[in-house]
Amino acid sequence: MRFYNLIVLSFVCTSMAQSVLGQTTLPKVFSANTPDKTAIGIREQAKAASQAITRLYTNESTVTNKDSIRSFIFAQAGVTYHKETPLNLKSTKTIQLGSFRIENIRYQSQPGVYVTASLYVPEGTGPFPAVVNMHGHWPGARRTEIAQTTAQLLAQNGYVCINVDAWGAGERSPNPHMHEYHGSGLGASLLHVGSSLLGQQLTDNIRAVDLLCSLPYVDSSNIGATGASGGGNQTMWLAAADNRIKAIVPVVSIGTFESYIMNSNCFCELLPSGLCGLETWTVLGSMAPRPLKILTAMNDANPAFTSAQMLRSFKKTKQIYASNGAAKQIEYELFNSGHGYWNEMQISMLSWFNQHLKNGNRPNYTAIDKITILPEDSLATYMGVPREIEVATTAQFCREKGQMLRKKMFDTANFPDGVKRSELINLTGFIPDAVKKTHPTGTVNGWKKIIIETEGGNLIPLLIKHPSGENRTYNLLFYPSGKDSIPDNLLAKYSAGNAGVVLADLWGTGEKESAEARRIDGSLPPFHTLSRSLLWLGKTIMGNWIEEVDAIQQVIKTNYQARHITLCGYRETAVAILLHAAITNGKDPLILEEGPISYLFDQEPNVNFYNMSIYLPGFLVWGDISLAASLTEAPITVIDPRSISGRILSKKEQILYGNEFMDMGKKAGKANHIKFIYNEIKK
Repeated sequence: MRFYNLIVLSFVCTSMAQSVLGQTTLPKVFSANTPDKTAIGIREQAKAASQAITRLYTNESTVTNKDSIRSFIFAQAGVTYHKETPLNLKSTKTIQLGSFRIENIRYQSQPGVYVTASLYVPEGTGPFPAVVNMHGHWPGARRTEIAQTTAQLLAQNGYVCINVDAWGAGERSPNPHMHEYHGSGLGASLLHVGSSLLGQQLTDNIRAVDLLCSLPYVDSSNIGATGASGGGNQTMWLAAADNRIKAIVPVVSIGTFESYIMNSNCFCELLPSGLCGLETWTVLGSMAPRPLKILTAMNDANPAFTSAQMLRSFKKTKQIYASNGAAKQIEYELFNSGHGYWNEMQISMLSWFNQHLKNGNRPNYTAIDKITILPEDSLATYMGVPREIEVATTAQFCREKGQMLRKKMFDTANFPDGVKRSELINLTGFIPDAVKKTHPTGTVNGWKKIIIETEGGNLIPLLIKHPSGENRTYNLLFYPSGKDSIPDNLLAKYSAGNAGVVLADLWGTGEKESAEARRIDGSLPPFHTLSRSLLWLGKTIMGNWIEEVDAIQQVIKTNYQARHITLCGYRETAVAILLHAAITNGKDPLILEEGPISYLFDQEPNVNFYNMSIYLPGFLVWGDISLAASLTEAPITVIDPRSISGRILSKKEQILYGNEFMDMGKKAGKANHIKFIYNEIKK
């Protein structure tokens, strides 16, 4: 059999039956007032994972396993530390301000990747102790008032301080002089190329320590780290990853990883699979016996950073310090304030660094009221001059890295499907969840209501309209926001003729939607909270969906003796049914409508066209959509595929991608049957 590809460039008329039932009239499967099963379930998983970590580690083992903890962080975050890479330090402007100067700089973090930063340097020849100061989620990034105040306070008191623009923030934003959120779909896109927002920030900060150690006026044996909120989170990871950090002061950022689940934390605070091997106290404990002081606000509105959560981690961490003979090297301090890096906290930080980086010496103490906040523009590395191309934005980095990974895929001679299928199973975490029982709950307007109960305790609500006569053909229709959101015309299209129709609410959608997660998401893209929470547990929404598609297919084939099944997926669910077919070597026809043609980063403005269920860590490292299609012999119809940012493909792109799918099929030795239908044409 031969692999063939058909591109239809003309408008395709699809016969539309009269709408069967509108999206507002579909019956409910679960009873009214059903609890938020999704939120409850994911919290139970997080609690179990946290308890497993407690059983795994003892106080002594955390100390002795410092290297393995560091290796775990590097591997899961995708840290790419290149110590041999030249720093290529360049100063673009120097400002003299009283007893210190400020240098607006850039340095090289990875080969061809530059970081914008500011160096605060006291008068004199030194050597001075130094501090890496990391900012949180606030406009202005390293140049904001909080970051300036901290850096100036340190410089006036005899410390070299480096303020770094976190990856994707400040002058490293898509628009270097406009604040843009670096998380959500933009930051999550790093996952596809085998990295993470946390990993990129950690790489930059380790290189900032390299930079400080390279300066002749810095005492490399006395370097501290501090930051608040997201910057406090970076402080924790940097200190765990780099033993050169001698004293540590994380601010309004310490809780428990368990408390991050179903919370509003940013993607830059996510360690993929973190709760599969670590808890906050194990990371903090790996710093022993280095001096650690945790500053916490008693009125913090973020549930992950409350004093109660901090104390859960502090108590376990102190036991580790005590077992290492360093009980006096760890402290915490509570402040009657909200989330922030307030003046009294900055004074506490300075006192801790004076004690541990200056041996208690506190000469020339300068009060905060003597600090002069400068206009942010004056601290820009590239104000008035074009930003160097090497100051990579997330979009630029993801696209270039993605192109390299896809080239590697193209250059591979062949793809043994057993190997790539096994890799895909590991990538998605697919574990078949056998059907335990089905629970019929009645019939409304011709729709049979069914609840699938799996051996794993999962409950999947289905609506089934059986085919007419002896016909045993079913269309399984999946929609990314659940069955109640299916547009009338889409439902009519797949209900046309004599075929039966099966509608399902996959994990987190429709009747399984988490109202709590939707509230936490706010203006962020759908599934932000659920996606980030699952990633902490080493899982993905896409992986959950694939397992549920498998269970649903079992039920329709076994319980209803279906002779023919067509799986129909729209947008994000198109990926789920394709990957399920690739994993199971499925042969049932697939219809993929408006799904992504490739995971290659396209353009930043519409990065959130697909919701957060689309993200699969390492997907482009594994391959791409075309490779997944080559692992199944199922007939595949691809309707109006789009770029990963939702852009309609040009005619040239349609031809190029058509050839790509054909080539991947040949390399996999599969006789795939793929038809492309384009109703929307872009010249």
